[in-house]
Amino acid sequence: MIEVSQSFLDALSTLRSDGDWQAFDAALARSLAPHTGEALGLAAGAISARLRAGDTAVAITDLAEAGRPLWPTPDQLMALPEGPSGQPVERLGPLVQLARVAEHERTLCDLLLTRAAAEVPVVDAGLLDDALHRLFPPAWRNEQQEAAVRAFVGSALTILAGGPGTGKTTTVVRMLAAHIEQELEAGRPAPEILVLAPTGKAAARLSESIAAQRGALEVQPEVLQALPSEASTVHRALKPADDWLVRFRRDRSSPLVADVVVVDEVSMLDLVLFRRLMEAIPAHARVVLIGDPDQLPSVGGGAVLEDLTGLASSHAVGRRVARLTESRRFAKGGGIATIAQAVLTADAEAIADLSDDAELTFLATDGRDPRHDDASLRTLVEAFRPFAEAATPQARLDGLGHARVLCATHKGRRGVQALNEAVEAALAREGLLQPREGLYDGQPIMIQQNDYAVDLYNGDVGVICRGDDGTLRAWFQSPSGGLRSLAPGRLPAFDTVFAMTVHKSQGSEFRHVLWMLPDRPLPLLDRGLAYTAITRAREHLTVFGARQMVLHAAMARQRRVSGIPSRLSR
Repeated sequence: MIEVSQSFLDALSTLRSDGDWQAFDAALARSLAPHTGEALGLAAGAISARLRAGDTAVAITDLAEAGRPLWPTPDQLMALPEGPSGQPVERLGPLVQLARVAEHERTLCDLLLTRAAAEVPVVDAGLLDDALHRLFPPAWRNEQQEAAVRAFVGSALTILAGGPGTGKTTTVVRMLAAHIEQELEAGRPAPEILVLAPTGKAAARLSESIAAQRGALEVQPEVLQALPSEASTVHRALKPADDWLVRFRRDRSSPLVADVVVVDEVSMLDLVLFRRLMEAIPAHARVVLIGDPDQLPSVGGGAVLEDLTGLASSHAVGRRVARLTESRRFAKGGGIATIAQAVLTADAEAIADLSDDAELTFLATDGRDPRHDDASLRTLVEAFRPFAEAATPQARLDGLGHARVLCATHKGRRGVQALNEAVEAALAREGLLQPREGLYDGQPIMIQQNDYAVDLYNGDVGVICRGDDGTLRAWFQSPSGGLRSLAPGRLPAFDTVFAMTVHKSQGSEFRHVLWMLPDRPLPLLDRGLAYTAITRAREHLTVFGARQMVLHAAMARQRRVSGIPSRLSR
């Protein structure tokens, strides 16, 4: 072992005190340096720090600290062998990665390429043409959706990419119906179909969408019967081992029971969970990955959906990408569609020209604290009045879907905690709620951790209401469409949820989104966050804050660095 120098220890201390590294990054570098040398130890710590920000790889030119003592030079890093070498850091062309992260990427890429190359039974073209004619009536025929159905029926891997309101769920249900018809016509049994989403809320919305689409299909009863009736969360389907979040009982040796696996909101899956899911899908099963690559990437490392949709159409996996671009969620030319497009294209002139209309309201608070601003508080009260005035658990749950405050951060006067308190206080002054310490009647809540014993998961939303016996209970929408209630003492950790972070809002939509911009530019205020916040609104978007913050977000594109495009291209 190599004895580390005091200069090395001083460098670690400086990195910690400057806030560039956290304790884990420094501990990793400290533990590796005696075995690998100080330069590679520092490289590992720096890559770890970037991984926490979402990058699964780092460009050598960004990492090497030329001219600084102890730090690796570009030549040193380029001299690392490519691929597994027993070293904690691996090189992939001009990139470097932690070896454990590289192994996740290698495995996932192998699984995707194998799936993309898998052969499927010959398609009955006549039956498929007939199915498309029935499934897509002439009044709302969409060539992109029909092309996506054809792509799915003819391949084992399909990636369906599209923004909000582009008909992703509509298309998937018709994909499945056409596939079921092909299987039954060929004399094979109806496929076992598993539909998954990352969060309980996303799974519930997907279940509702599928149920709504089933009734509009012109198919035989046996086809309808074979369609899935509800969605599950990815974690629930994979069955976590004890309390582990990345170790599951479903894996290669004990795969999921399914012939088709549909995964919605794929942008929310980090690299490790994506890999574990793909490993657990049986080799014969078809896979449909659905999502919006322009949304925020996962909280964990990687941006796999963005990587896949960015591949050239000539690539084996790139050919499996079907795109939907025509949105029906917002009115064409309306405020929501206009601001969303302006942010996506970083169009400064369009952002400057935005004006209030039936869908969009700018509430310029000029730096004022929204908790003490009369105009802000009036807007918040009116947005949540239907929820607060509702009398039954079901009506309150329905009302909770009408409005939500979305914030960039948890802390600060424009953060989730402050806005939840502000909305509670404002509704109390109007006599609409009576908040108190602990739980209270009419309190909206969001679950913050998975609890498999009570079947509640991170992101599930409910409301505290009195039951018929007068006692407080926590009420949640059941995947089957009814209500379920629990004694408050059985709840896992939860927060009040008039306000939530934009990250937590993924997979949801609300009639009215109240987007609380921060007072100043923040690293996390980028295009993906802005686009995600805007497109959660279905009917109206109220923007609290300075228009310059919208422009800042649009210009701040933070693409994550990953080795997946390089690995797949090789």
